[in-house]
Parts: sequence; C-alpha cells; structure tokens
Amino acid sequence: MALLFPKKVMFDSTLDAKDFLRKLTDNIYMPKETGLFKVSKIIKRNWSVDLYYGNRRQNAFTVFHHRPFKRDGGSVRFNGVVVDTDKGCKVGGYLRHGIVSYVFSLIWTILLFMVTVILLVENPVGCIVSLGLMTLGNMLIFSGGKNAKYLEVFIETLCENEENTEIFDIKE
Repeated sequence: MALLFPKKVMFDSTLDAKDFLRKLTDNIYMPKETGLFKVSKIIKRNWSVDLYYGNRRQNAFTVFHHRPFKRDGGSVRFNGVVVDTDKGCKVGGYLRHGIVSYVFSLIWTILLFMVTVILLVENPVGCIVSLGLMTLGNMLIFSGGKNAKYLEVFIETLCENEENTEIFDIKE
C-alpha cells in the first residue's frame, strides 16, 4: 500500500542531460513496440534476468523493473524528466503503479463494499470477512515496494558521474 499514491522523487547529477540520457539508453532495454502483450513477451523472454526496460521521448522517460522469476509486468514504474542545471542535470519524476492497477482496485473495493453493506444487516461475521478481503486485495494489488526501491537505486546509480558499461543482460 506504500505506492497507492504516486511518490515524487528528485535526483541531482553532475552529468549533463545529454550524458545522463545516453547512460539511460545504454542501460535499459527499449522495445520497439509497446503495449501489454509486448511487455508480457519481454518478461517471458527475460524470465530469469534482472531487467530494466522502458522508453524515452526527448528528455522524458519511463522505466520499469522486472525481477527474475517474478510476474511483475504491471508493477511500479518511474516516470521522469531530465532538466539541465548549472552544475549538471536534475532528474525528477514519480514512482507509481499503472492505471490498470488503480482501476482494478477501485472495482474490487466497490464490489466488496457493496457485499459488506448487504452482509452488515444479516451476517456481521461475513461483513468482517468481506472487509478483510477488501483490505487484503488492495494490499496485494499495491505491494510493489521492492520494485520501487530498485528503480530508485537504478536512477540514483545512473546519476553518478562514473562511466558505466552496459550492466544488464538482455535477451533479444
């Protein structure tokens, strides 16, 4: 439930925006096509690999993280923008879930809330169970804290001024 609401994140780097974006492009897999089914194929092909993937448009970018042997195609993402400053660049953005997670959570909550109201009069135990299922379901939907930490560390590592080579294995 930590990422129910988008979390704002800011990083400072001594690299200029062009160098940071070059490093970003070198260290993430950028598929040509996007969409839910393409992401599923990427995850299936890289099932046992720690993978950062996403896309970039000029100074704006989106990065996702896939942990090995996990089904995490719709988990937390980082939407960021790179801006030049006097001392380098500033990277700012939000860690958040996809819209599908929010919609599914809303539907889940509304349905179980209606069941809870119906059971409130006739079956108090069923009402408590329904509230528990509603809470547990939302906790499962929005549990993505580890991926959020991995994304934060990844962006922070990219902001460092040392030249990295490509550090992640990607299967085409």
